Amino acid sequence: MTGMDKRVTKHFAVFGDTHGHIRLMFRLCQLWQINNQAYLDGIFQCGDLGYYPDSRNLDKATKRFSMKDPEELGFKYFTKPRPIVSDPKLIEILQGSDSGYGNVKCPAYFCHGNHEDFQSLHAEVGNSDIKSIDYFEKLFWLRPGYVHQAGGIRIAAVGGGTEPIDVSENDYGLEEPWKWVINQACKNLEDMKFHVLLSHTSPKGIGGGSDKWGSTRLRRLVEVVQPFYHFFAHHEDRIKPASIENTKCYWLNDVNFTREAKTIKMPLEKGCMGILSWEDEKNHDFNLVNDDWFKKVNYLNWWNE
Repeated sequence: MTGMDKRVTKHFAVFGDTHGHIRLMFRLCQLWQINNQAYLDGIFQCGDLGYYPDSRNLDKATKRFSMKDPEELGFKYFTKPRPIVSDPKLIEILQGSDSGYGNVKCPAYFCHGNHEDFQSLHAEVGNSDIKSIDYFEKLFWLRPGYVHQAGGIRIAAVGGGTEPIDVSENDYGLEEPWKWVINQACKNLEDMKFHVLLSHTSPKGIGGGSDKWGSTRLRRLVEVVQPFYHFFAHHEDRIKPASIENTKCYWLNDVNFTREAKTIKMPLEKGCMGILSWEDEKNHDFNLVNDDWFKKVNYLNWWNE
């Protein structure tokens, strides 16, 4: 195969809800790079990032969980104009010069969830279609209803939880509350082509909690456009991989440590990280990460080793 014909495989990490565990997300990216001797080309995150730049604005759920898990307030390491708390290890991961794949150089792209400080997010992103919201300029919010270029992949984002069933299709336009899947955003995307749909909640009717709690708006969007992949999170109970015609739909677990473990080590939640490998529109695949290094990461060692 000649140099002109040689394919280049790009790798994108995909994560479920972080709920403030953003350092853990970047740490897992660093460990993947070190163990695979390759750099990631991008990171996709499915909402509930935990964007709370001011801890006085926490919603009830986040405030309750943060009392037991301080990392729920992990955005304090990323705030503008300076992080509220400076972490040398995080700075080294994001801005260092490690030649052994220890630096995560790629950006992370995310849609909002239903647990964010929406007032602050509105103020930060303004009218931008895409905007970094952190000090390191690593976390890029994607506006619903637009198609964005990310490392050669066309990605569309629709954040928010499932729309209420008592809301008419025509009740709201783009000003619809961000905590829901926006109807007009989905309609805009029906006329566009994209490879990946990134959302917080699931499409309706692909099994598990999606049958009751999934979004009919997202379901229609997937049926019309047929992207290669639809990544989502949000739901507490596991939703098995499914297909809507040619679209492969994947649920990602919370980026956190299992609370059900009987040991203080508390391993990572299974299914919280996946890798999308992409050469071109005919050559690509997605797999959840379950390698030996991943299984060894736990609550006690994730940041100290």
